[in-house]
Amino acid sequence: MIGAWMAYAILVGACATAAALALEPLAAARGLPRRAAWLAALAAALLVPLAVAIRPVAAGGGPSGALLLPAVGGAATGALPAAATIDWDRWLLVAWAVASLGVLASLASSAIALWRSTARARSAMVDGARVALTAETGPGALGFGATRIVMPEALMSLDPTRRALLVRHEREHVLAGDPHLLLASLVAVALLPWNPALWFIARRLRVALELDCDARVLASGGDVRAYGELLLTVAAARRPPRLAAYLAFAAAPSPLEKRIRAMSNARRSLAPMRQLSLGLVAVAAVVTACETRRPEPVAPVPSFSVSNGKATASPATSATASDSARRQLGTEIRERVPAPTLNGNANDPLLIVYDADGNTVLSGRLGARDANGKTILDSIPVPAEQIASVDVIKSGAMLPPEARGGLIKVVLKREAGPFRRTATAPTTDMLVIIRDSDGKELYRDQLSTPDAKGAPGMLDKLPVDQASIATVDVIKSPADRAAGRAEVRITLKPGQGLTAKR
Repeated sequence: MIGAWMAYAILVGACATAAALALEPLAAARGLPRRAAWLAALAAALLVPLAVAIRPVAAGGGPSGALLLPAVGGAATGALPAAATIDWDRWLLVAWAVASLGVLASLASSAIALWRSTARARSAMVDGARVALTAETGPGALGFGATRIVMPEALMSLDPTRRALLVRHEREHVLAGDPHLLLASLVAVALLPWNPALWFIARRLRVALELDCDARVLASGGDVRAYGELLLTVAAARRPPRLAAYLAFAAAPSPLEKRIRAMSNARRSLAPMRQLSLGLVAVAAVVTACETRRPEPVAPVPSFSVSNGKATASPATSATASDSARRQLGTEIRERVPAPTLNGNANDPLLIVYDADGNTVLSGRLGARDANGKTILDSIPVPAEQIASVDVIKSGAMLPPEARGGLIKVVLKREAGPFRRTATAPTTDMLVIIRDSDGKELYRDQLSTPDAKGAPGMLDKLPVDQASIATVDVIKSPADRAAGRAEVRITLKPGQGLTAKR
């Protein structure tokens, strides 16, 4: 279960990444913030899988929440013994915990080192902003505690124009809340460290924050040449930082060439066909993520039932009980339901009707249609007064693939007598051919009669006496059985013929 959910999270993250890669150039061409695409991708890659993991799931039973698995026809009622296999869920959880703790420990170590460095820093007003002057940490803007600008003292010797640009750059980061966004991306990576999409999104978000900040600085009157030279100067003086996770400007390696190209070139418009292609890629990625089948929840939230104005939480079935129930139901369906009946859309509810002794008297899919497009079962074809109990199982965790659309189990009363279908019961189209003893065809007609159980009564409607019949052959291939068709061949005794049609 955990593995399926992890695969789903990685797929959703990949779709979010593809959509952001397509939307970023569209935003840049229109002068919109690049960060928006990557923030949306980060939120989707993190929140969508988490929402699926804890989505509400109704308990698989009645009002008490107990699993309804009636014993019928000698079917096993206990949980089928599970084969001794590796508990992959447990090992995946252990690996996940170790990876998350490792990432959190690294971030905590960097945060402590940064706090110690800034604790020894000298506070000063530089170009109208409060700046923490450190020995070698920075430049950057802190995202925790009292957000402020951090700058190495060595950069105080910069040309006043370039130094003012550097301070303005960090001030733009602070005003836009970029340090907090950067910290949020690191927390997301720590929560799901096994998702490569989140690592990629966090890295591209960092770049987008820098590109957006560059654009704001230049839009406020900064000189492109001086600003580009400032970036090169800072990059040349920078040592490999231990705190790059928290300081955007100090991060290494930096896509310096991309930033300089972005600020040097005027905004370029995209050709209509390229815009259309990028838009289609984004839409396709979103549709793929939406249409991907959701896995079973890892930590389901129970649904609530309301009775007499009082809400009661329905207890969720444990994963072990769900697996056992799914195996039991799968075995029961395969043993009791004919294979042709399982054809069709598996999302249609599967109906099984038992008599009082546990024998299967009817099975089929509600809403299924035959080859002629006629509905085989459009409702439960049993009079209400004959029903002893009805169990409806809709929880996906308990249903095998053959009944993922839901399972309805109907048990009839003993005093109801032989099972009788209502008028909505499925019918079988029968081709009746009557021949004499020499093989000459005397009669052919297409009749509709209740399936199988009602077949003997149809002889009373044919132009022949039962005493004159030698043999009756019913030919019904698997394909004909699924489509509700059959061929009845009647051979008469020597000297016998047809009677008046009844």
